[in-house]
Amino acid sequence: MIIIGKGAETVTKRQYETLRLLSAHFLDSLQGLTTLKLFGQSKGQAKNVAKVAEQFRDRTLSVLRITFLSAFALEMLATISTALVAVEIGFRLLYRNMEFQPALFLLVLAPEFYMPLRALGARFHAGMNGTTAAKRIYEILDTPIPDIRYSENDNRISNINSSTIELSNISFTYPNETSPALQNINLHIKQGQHIALVGKTGAGKSTLVQLLLGFIQPTEGTLRPSTFDLQPNIAWVPQRPHLFHASIAENIRLGKADATHEEVIHAAKAARLHDFIESLPEKYETIVGESGARLSSGQAQRLALARAFLKDAPILILDEPTSALDPETEALLEESTRELMQGRTTITIAHRLNTIFQADRIIVLDEGKIIEQGTHRELVTKNGMYASMVRTYELQVTSDKLQVENLPASKPAQQPSTLNLQLSTNPKSPITNYQLPILPRLLTFLRGNWHRVAISVLFSSITILASVALMGTSAWLISTAAIAVSVADLGVSTVGTRFFGITRAVFRYFERLVSHDVTFRLLAKLRIWFYEKLEPLAPARLMNFRSGDLLARIIGDVETLENFYVRVISPPLTAIVVGTFTAIFLASFYPLLAPVFLTFYLSLGFLLPILAQTTSRKSAEQTISLRANLQTNLVDGIQGMADLIAYGRADERLAQIAATADNYGNAQRRMARVTGIHAALGTLLTQLGMWSVLFLTISQVINGNIAGRMLASLTLLTLASFEAVIPLPLAAQMWNSAREAARRLFEVVDVEPEIKDELQVTSYKETQLAPHHSLLVTDLTFTYPTQTTPALQNLTFDLQPLTSVAIVGPSGAGKSTIANLLLRFWDYKVGEITLGGESLKALNQDEVRERCGYVSQNTYFFNTSIYENLRFARKKVSREEVESACKSAQIHDFIMSLPKGYDTMIGEQGLRLSGGERQRLAIARALIKDAPILILDEPTANLDPLTEQQILETLFKVMKQKTSLLITHRLIGLENVDEILVMNHGRVVERGTHAELANKDSFYRHFLDLQNRILDEEI
Repeated sequence: MIIIGKGAETVTKRQYETLRLLSAHFLDSLQGLTTLKLFGQSKGQAKNVAKVAEQFRDRTLSVLRITFLSAFALEMLATISTALVAVEIGFRLLYRNMEFQPALFLLVLAPEFYMPLRALGARFHAGMNGTTAAKRIYEILDTPIPDIRYSENDNRISNINSSTIELSNISFTYPNETSPALQNINLHIKQGQHIALVGKTGAGKSTLVQLLLGFIQPTEGTLRPSTFDLQPNIAWVPQRPHLFHASIAENIRLGKADATHEEVIHAAKAARLHDFIESLPEKYETIVGESGARLSSGQAQRLALARAFLKDAPILILDEPTSALDPETEALLEESTRELMQGRTTITIAHRLNTIFQADRIIVLDEGKIIEQGTHRELVTKNGMYASMVRTYELQVTSDKLQVENLPASKPAQQPSTLNLQLSTNPKSPITNYQLPILPRLLTFLRGNWHRVAISVLFSSITILASVALMGTSAWLISTAAIAVSVADLGVSTVGTRFFGITRAVFRYFERLVSHDVTFRLLAKLRIWFYEKLEPLAPARLMNFRSGDLLARIIGDVETLENFYVRVISPPLTAIVVGTFTAIFLASFYPLLAPVFLTFYLSLGFLLPILAQTTSRKSAEQTISLRANLQTNLVDGIQGMADLIAYGRADERLAQIAATADNYGNAQRRMARVTGIHAALGTLLTQLGMWSVLFLTISQVINGNIAGRMLASLTLLTLASFEAVIPLPLAAQMWNSAREAARRLFEVVDVEPEIKDELQVTSYKETQLAPHHSLLVTDLTFTYPTQTTPALQNLTFDLQPLTSVAIVGPSGAGKSTIANLLLRFWDYKVGEITLGGESLKALNQDEVRERCGYVSQNTYFFNTSIYENLRFARKKVSREEVESACKSAQIHDFIMSLPKGYDTMIGEQGLRLSGGERQRLAIARALIKDAPILILDEPTANLDPLTEQQILETLFKVMKQKTSLLITHRLIGLENVDEILVMNHGRVVERGTHAELANKDSFYRHFLDLQNRILDEEI
């Protein structure tokens, strides 16, 4: 056992590592499914899902082979020992060294004596799983944390109000990196002072904020007051605020848990969000979706600002608070923010200098060092980096250097134009009839595996029949020995006892292997099928589901179905086989024994399972739903941990998770109580069945109809045969859990996709389709299902091949909705979109996706290396092409400064990168794809002015070679586009070229003046 245990421990660790990879892979794939679809990788990802699922199956089976080997050793020990006891007793009886009565008692007692060993074998795998899981948990919990000196004074706000924030020689280097993110930072921030941090992306601005928030601790230097004292007194607006899958009001209340509805409304008004909320059908009770999926980036940013307004803390940290806002909303928020700043210490990080040029002190960072500091006027006079940033605003007015010369128009390439999304169905799916009940649908997954199920049932039947035969033969052995006169009379029974003992152990081992092999094949098949069914639903339909919940379904609920295939399908079939053979054998001696035996056998195998299934239904369903809630809350809480900690709500979330965990534990305990009661009733029925057979057999023995030596044999084999039906009540309980788990799976996959394809996918590179890339939108009107106000109204524009259109306007005007419709994430019903002269609806979505490059506001990055993230755009791209695209996106030098260069892992959702670094990678990825149609949605969000200028020069050159649509709040370089559409409230209110719109009293000119208001500041 020790040797087997050591081997099992090693492979179990590998199994859990594979399970970790499986869970992480599914979560990453689910959250990044939209990005996968954009680059035509979503269906190919099914192969990766299949590969990981098969790896998990193989690893699990390798564990089971060893752990079942331990059970085999214990089973062999127990059964052989029982057989040897029977033989020993038989010979003692033969030589009159023992009386028959104690001999029979010892024979009955022997299986019970070895039962703990059998139980140990059955529990060995569970115990090994438990210890391995515990070790993995403690690997995280035992991670050392920096020593933070905690203050015992709970009244920290008064201390903060009367002191300054002082950073002395602060340096910080991220783990596994050699270049420090911050170097020798010395700052004194007085109470009520407004400090601005500016600099190129990756200069260390957000790192400095994380130090103040206590998310990281300085490698060197000191911070006073301590982060423990600072944190409760900070209201923080991050670059990428985490919005929880809850109502708008609940998300705003993150800033203040006990806020009244009036206070929430006041905060929303201050954030210029109230009017939008009031336009929604459910107003403040509208669910925003996971990570604010139902909100635009600007709306999500304003919601985060409302949180900060609501908290009303003495220290305010704003990290790119207006990066996704239009100039007008930005200007309005400045007024609200100035009111909020009164008497408060404010630290603002901004690439948009309009946000900070009126700050008391501006700190310019570069490569982790402070290179300049002073007021706006002082820094402009110094003519350093800050002054060069300000000069980019002058370029927006003169625009001589940013204008890209018109390249000669080339003939349209022989490639059609369209946009991108998914196929809706998988023709090879094992489930086609969605009207079937759950049980028949689950059974359809066994297609192609029924022969393995039959082998499993055969081995299981042989195992139990061998046990029945062992007890019957053992009893016959000692009964014969009591009256035998020669050892020859015991020869056959002695050999039979040993044979049946060995047979039971061997076939039990193979039965377990076969049944679990079938099960894990089916579970892998289920996971692949579930992913393939999810793929067409993204992103429109999946907005109704949380990624943590989907992960719970694809991991937890699929694992629950293991019980269905191992304990619900096979045991009843085995029970039928064993019951039939036993009844026939009993009837051959006395016909009445069969119906009596079957009465108790069926009561335990049929009536008791019905009772178990009825009494445990509610608890089983609660167990599955609570487990899903627990996992969902954990995923949501972990991903939103920074926001929870910053607003002091981590303990509250922990209490919610603990309450859900307690409810989950209570549901499991109720299930255990039901199991205990049914186990007791099963034992009672087993004993009553045995005693009934014994009672009837005694009378037949007395009458001479049955030989006396068969009395003990018939009684004990009857007792042993009930082993086949004892698992059935538990199987009925597990069916409740399996049915609920299956219902949750089918609940998702049965959702109708927003968009369906009927056409065969064909690569446009291999066909001669429409010879141009024109895009014509005519009278397009669209309303989201959860809203009553149209997001777009009567939109019309014509984008000819190799031309460009820019769409500008306030946040929430419907700009990103246009991209969603062009990419067919949503389906339109009013109006028409034609691509290359064909209706968008008539074109296959995969083909459309292949011809589109897209840079979104919130690009998703996978938890892998930079190089692999870039290769998602085009799998056969060369390293040189990747580096060339990164150079154009101004990110190559940064990548090469990392210890592993392009092979550097960027963490979950690219969290190890700054917002600007993520944005530049997104642009590089679009350049790598090199599609004929280019859609840019806020491509320079989170970029500093200098980098933005360089990026735009590259993008406008690329746009001259493509059919391009630019969606932006930033009115920079728009002289390079052929037409500008100005939108407001879903309508086009103005259109024309930059010169036409800028030289008249227009909405566009108003935006332009607001954006360039920094130039009005007198120097």
